[in-house]
Amino acid sequence: MFIRAGLGALAASSIIALAACGGGSDNDTHEAPKDNRLTVSVDKTSVSWRYSLLEGTRSSPAVVFTGRGTASSLYILAVTPSGQPDPNILRVSIVVDPVASTATASIVPADGLAVGTYTGTLVLKACPVIDCATQYAGSPQTIDYSFQVYSDISILPNEYTAVLPPATASSPFDVSVSLPSDVSAYTATPSDSWITVTNVRPRMFTITLAPGAVGTRSGSVLVAAGAYRTTLTVVQRVE
Repeated sequence: MFIRAGLGALAASSIIALAACGGGSDNDTHEAPKDNRLTVSVDKTSVSWRYSLLEGTRSSPAVVFTGRGTASSLYILAVTPSGQPDPNILRVSIVVDPVASTATASIVPADGLAVGTYTGTLVLKACPVIDCATQYAGSPQTIDYSFQVYSDISILPNEYTAVLPPATASSPFDVSVSLPSDVSAYTATPSDSWITVTNVRPRMFTITLAPGAVGTRSGSVLVAAGAYRTTLTVVQRVE
């Protein structure tokens, strides 16, 4: 699958973008015609990033293209070395800044990927013609990618508010816990002495709030499992 874009009478040193995740595998560089003299470069040849299942898909750090010279037309194409679609990648997003003579390319992972580490390679071509039979100096550029999808600790609810009469403790309240696949235990630590955590079980713990004076006070419970952290916000209103 290709998505192509081009521009006639392209201004000097400007970039226009084209993105795809599959296509031809011919990455040989051939000299462009004499009326199309452009040199392209990138600021990095590898990118790595990570995101959790809870936050959802996150794009890669941007690869920045810079074009120098003149060109009557320019096509930028992202393909895989094999020419086959990469199941890890939804698309390559390219944003153009003609004023700065740059373009940024970001890799967007596919939706619904399982927890794990994903690696691969994309080939970025800069061409004067749509079929990329010829390429500009500096093209192609190979970008290696690696990203991690990880699970995270979560609680339900993530905020608890108790409205109580004076001199009255709250009823016990259960909080559900979902743990990442690589941990099996967690701790639940209250921020203040008026919050008590009891009955810590594999997927749930219980909190109670001590009697308080008229007014509102806030605290929290830090839920931690290995390197994972989340916080239960606790509010007590005494009326």
